[in-house]
Amino acid sequence: MNTRTRTRTDGLSLIEVVAAVAILAIALSYLLPVNEASRDRGFETRETLLAKLLAARKLEEVVQGVERGSGGADEETGLEWAKEEEEFRVMGERKVLRVTVSVQFEFPGGEEKRTVRHSTYAPDPKGREGPGGGRRP
Repeated sequence: MNTRTRTRTDGLSLIEVVAAVAILAIALSYLLPVNEASRDRGFETRETLLAKLLAARKLEEVVQGVERGSGGADEETGLEWAKEEEEFRVMGERKVLRVTVSVQFEFPGGEEKRTVRHSTYAPDPKGREGPGGGRRP
């Protein structure tokens, strides 16, 4: 009696392929939201960095007297910025300005707006008069 047993070792069965595809589909369905969140986080980081750089640049321009405006859209980035000045007196004599530059930007879809602020203190270029009324050096 010649009984021969056939073994098949040269491929995968249809059930094995379907199971592998199902496992891959489940794994990908978990990874896609992670990828989207990563992309959104990258956009948020990029926009925040651009806003911080713009605020720092505009603040420096305002303090140096190059930028005299009170705000608007930046030509390079298109981001909106605004300037606020608050006057202080140091020891009753010298005026000091606190200059704050705010930059506002939106996330994709316009759902949320963020504002980045940079502030510094600078001598008031208009008013350094002392108690005697004369200009101080």
